[in-house]
Amino acid sequence: MKSRQSDPMDDDYSNDNFSTDDEMSLSSKAEEQGRMSTTGSNTSSNKEDHVLESTNLLRKDTRIRVLRAAALLILIFAAIVVSFVVYSSLRASEQREFETRFWDEAAQVGNALENEMQSKLRAIDSLSVTTTSYANSRGRTWPNITIPEFSYRAASVLTIAGGISMALQPVVTSDLLEGWEQYSEKEQKWITSDLDFQEMYPSALESQQGDGGVGRRRKTQEEGTKPPRIRNQYNISEFVFHVENGIPKRSEANITLPFWQHSPVLDGLPWINYDIFEKEGNKGPILEVLTNQQAAFGMIYELSDSIRGYDFDPINHALTQEEWKDIWGVSSDNLFQHDEIQSIPEGEIQSTEEAIDGFGSSGPAEATVYATLGGPAVNIWYPVFSDLVGTRDVVAILSMTTKWESFLLPNLPPDANGLVVVIWNECDQVITFDITGTDVTYLGPGDLHEDKFNEFKETYTLNTDISTFSEIQLSTGFCPYFATVYPSSQMREAFDSTSPVAYTVGVATIFAFAIAVFVLYDLLVERRQKFLAETAHKSNVIASGLFPRTVRDRLYQEKQGISPKGSPFLLHSDHSLNNSKPLTTPPIADIYTSTTVMFGDIAGFTKWSSTRQPTEVFVLLETLYGSFDKIAKKMNVFKVETIGDCYMAVTGLPHPQERHHIIMVKFARQLLYKTNLLTKELEATLGPDTGTLCFRIGLHSGPVTAGVLRGEKSRFQLFGDTVNTASRMESTGMPNRIHVSQATADLIAASGKPHWLKKRDELVEAKGKGKVQTYWVAAKKASNSVSSGADNTSRSDDPSSSRFSESQWSTSPVEVPLFDL
Repeated sequence: MKSRQSDPMDDDYSNDNFSTDDEMSLSSKAEEQGRMSTTGSNTSSNKEDHVLESTNLLRKDTRIRVLRAAALLILIFAAIVVSFVVYSSLRASEQREFETRFWDEAAQVGNALENEMQSKLRAIDSLSVTTTSYANSRGRTWPNITIPEFSYRAASVLTIAGGISMALQPVVTSDLLEGWEQYSEKEQKWITSDLDFQEMYPSALESQQGDGGVGRRRKTQEEGTKPPRIRNQYNISEFVFHVENGIPKRSEANITLPFWQHSPVLDGLPWINYDIFEKEGNKGPILEVLTNQQAAFGMIYELSDSIRGYDFDPINHALTQEEWKDIWGVSSDNLFQHDEIQSIPEGEIQSTEEAIDGFGSSGPAEATVYATLGGPAVNIWYPVFSDLVGTRDVVAILSMTTKWESFLLPNLPPDANGLVVVIWNECDQVITFDITGTDVTYLGPGDLHEDKFNEFKETYTLNTDISTFSEIQLSTGFCPYFATVYPSSQMREAFDSTSPVAYTVGVATIFAFAIAVFVLYDLLVERRQKFLAETAHKSNVIASGLFPRTVRDRLYQEKQGISPKGSPFLLHSDHSLNNSKPLTTPPIADIYTSTTVMFGDIAGFTKWSSTRQPTEVFVLLETLYGSFDKIAKKMNVFKVETIGDCYMAVTGLPHPQERHHIIMVKFARQLLYKTNLLTKELEATLGPDTGTLCFRIGLHSGPVTAGVLRGEKSRFQLFGDTVNTASRMESTGMPNRIHVSQATADLIAASGKPHWLKKRDELVEAKGKGKVQTYWVAAKKASNSVSSGADNTSRSDDPSSSRFSESQWSTSPVEVPLFDL
């Protein structure tokens, strides 16, 4: 007999008593040895498979979660981006519309300023030409000239030009000053005639009360106001004078421009022969007119601070009669009725002085008229020539006072809403107006536009080719004027609407609905996938039980052998039995040369089951075979199938197992033990005769053909004589005994375990094989058993020598181990 190999498994079986503890130690060590083995351990392989499968599933699940999160983030990002683009686009559209409207209206304001300037200058030019023509036609010599019906002529110009007042100032040199003073004192009849004209045509004063007779009035004026009839003493100074610190003084300059004819006429005005050239603010533009013979704009001043609309220096009226006589050289009876002034109580002098200073007299009617005057104004200085053609001199200057708003009122942009116009000059004077509808509102001095609209501005130069009859131009040498147009918040808000917000909310709502649908769909898909994964896992568990790993993998990889809609181990209908189409892939089949096949059957099951309910039958089978499956998994035994109460298993496949026969014997012993244990436990619920049931086992070792018989219900099957012989061992065996063939007995003996075996006394009639010698596997060795020395395990080349003598076998009855794996 061969000497026994020195390995842990063999050492476990060297104990003659084959004790329970030895069995457990053997099983445990065998399992550990199997896990460490690189060739035959299904446990290690299965664990690796499960770990790998779990890792792959975890990776796939992680990738799916990442993709799901990425898709959700993309949807949210798209919602934000699209909503922002929609809102920005609509806001940009409103902004473009606002800008287009502003630039268009700003251009209209620029054109209106240019046209109105031309209109004013041409109107004044026509009066200048008329004045020159009159003087030349009468053969008169300047400065001693009085234009007849001046108020009539001036009213026509003021109506056209939108002015407040018009005045004629002759140029008087020092050599002509005395003659002028005498002429002006005598020539006072024009005042009476002009007052009569104004009484006949009361509209002559409307230019002062409204906006230059252009059909519009400032918002502060009450509708229906009519100019009063004024009949107070009107005075002319005996000499040309200027004012210093409120005191009138005679002018002795080389050139003077005495204030002379003017319209409208309000009696009580003591400024005739006032030298306008001596006023500091008038010198610049008057020099432009005298020197360059061009029209010129004066400085901006506030009408409410002026006297009757004329930019004069104030005179201190709180003087005694004697002081006035010394200054004017006239009787106090003809000068503001000073007796009345001096009779006023001391406490009321201040208010009376304010009335005189503000309006030139204390008349309440005049106060009513001039209270309507206010706002920024400017004097337009225009030359009057000695001749219309050829060499000519400036012999007089026409000055027209006009409000700045009169430049804006005509030809306003239609539906203007919140345009801001800043008028400024290079003398650091700035005023601001607002245009809304047909109203021009003076906002105040300074640049009052909103800083946030600094980038939106359009600047125009107040200079134009006036092409007048006298062929003069507007001077830019003194304080040129400019107009800058800005939008305002009021104008911008007119283009704001709820459309951007409404459309943005709509788009965001659509995306929110899409995201909600996505999330809901994802939850449903995840739930479905989870269900399918669980189903697939269960199917995989089933497939793992039906097929060895290598076979299962080959089934999965077979392109035409995987059903896309069914379980992963089911095959296409192309492989069904009722399909005559030939298979295009090779069969999944292999030959395993070293295996041990076991057939086990429940002895007495047929009689027992005939008196039991189906549920009771299945309780027994599921309890026993479920326990068998667990033992098989632990011991690396592959369960092939169950047929009725028959349990079929094999060792040595799908991975080779060098000690497949030893493993199968141990497995068979555990089945016997488990059967006896469980039937006793089930006796209480399944009936008293359940405990008498026992297991009958047959083993045979040899080559088998194993593979998948493909069809609609594919399964892993074994074929060959080894399977048939193992079935014969089971059917000819005895209950509660392990019946093995000669081939299996030889392998057990060759592995150093001859003491496990007991030759069967009689030969067994095996179908198709005749009478054969078989063996029983003993539970434990009897006291008279032969030791496993070299003599007992040696074999000769003669096949008959492989038969073991009776003395080698234990004569003790078969016992089951008192343990469970």
